[in-house]
Amino acid sequence: MRRRIILTLLLVVALSTNTVFAESLDSTNYKLLDPQIGAASGTSASDNYAILVQGGSGIGLGEISSSLYKLGSGQGFTFMANVPKVSCFETVTTSMTTDCVSLPANNGMVGECGEGGCYDRAMLQIDTQANPTDTLYSIQLSSDNWATTYILDGTTRTLKAASSKSIADYKTKAQWEGAPWNRYNILGLQPDTEYKVRLTALHGDFTESSPGPEAIATTGVPTTVFDLDITPDISGTSTAPYSVNLGGVSPESYTFQTNERIKLSISTNLQVGVSVFLQDEYSGLRSQSTSFTLESDDEDLANPASGDGFGLQFTESDEAAASEGYIVPSAVYAVSGTNVGAISSIAATRVLCTLTSPSGTCGVDSQTWVTDGRALFTLGLRASILAPAVADYEDTLTFTIMGGW
Repeated sequence: MRRRIILTLLLVVALSTNTVFAESLDSTNYKLLDPQIGAASGTSASDNYAILVQGGSGIGLGEISSSLYKLGSGQGFTFMANVPKVSCFETVTTSMTTDCVSLPANNGMVGECGEGGCYDRAMLQIDTQANPTDTLYSIQLSSDNWATTYILDGTTRTLKAASSKSIADYKTKAQWEGAPWNRYNILGLQPDTEYKVRLTALHGDFTESSPGPEAIATTGVPTTVFDLDITPDISGTSTAPYSVNLGGVSPESYTFQTNERIKLSISTNLQVGVSVFLQDEYSGLRSQSTSFTLESDDEDLANPASGDGFGLQFTESDEAAASEGYIVPSAVYAVSGTNVGAISSIAATRVLCTLTSPSGTCGVDSQTWVTDGRALFTLGLRASILAPAVADYEDTLTFTIMGGW
């Protein structure tokens, strides 16, 4: 007799209601943020890059954006620094309407670079967009609408290839804008060139923002304004033609023409400064009717042994309060009393230069730009008993201004 044996298998499934929190995925070596089933988390790295990989499926750390907004998914996106803006990028502003704050000269970039503004440098200031004070910023520039992108070198403040960027090229707002860079912190630009600039922000590993909105500025051109006046004082002006009447002088006596002095006015943005040179036609005062010349020399006109004499003496100078440099006479004409410096027709003689120090020496010390610089010079004359008593003594003086001398 057959028996049917029926076996009953009882399956018992235990369902746990314990919740697993993100904190329970931490260890002393790692922390998994925003974990999701089905994907890994971690970093991938080489000598040249490091990538933060976020767990989960879907669009991950990608972005959704338009011209008006940008959305990011995943918690990693929230760690990124806020996108910074450029609050000031200026080169040639000429008035108090500048967007740059706390410029020392308080006259836009003319106050920082001289007449015509800046032709090889600029000032940039950062709108942090509420990033912490220790946030680092990278400065990107382009002169061809981003076909080529340069990075501002954090040490030299000049442009370099974006491929050579390092962490040293990231600085805080205070470092980019602070002394000694609080006047112009971008150097080495090309004159008469439009530049675009934008910023990224970095506040820890894997946090660099995308570039912020661009700002645009065009550099100026090297500019020098030079003017000549005949006036008794440094504030006076006159119009062409320019002439000085030395009047009459008795034999064995001398005179200085204090009513008709030579005033030279200079404004320049040349960072290498300028010098003014003087050359005449006859190396003295010449009478065409007698072919006699009162020769010019470095001498004391009050000294009877000087014989005939003619020359130039520095009287005074001043500059605008916002000027970087000073008008300084050359040693030849920086004489006093009854002394004069020679004027030559053979070679031009330096009359003055623009220096960083009022006590400097032309041809030796550093030159720089100057704003509204003025210098006054006086002509002196001595006649010996041998000089013919005629009224046609004359000379032509030519003043030439040159940069970087």
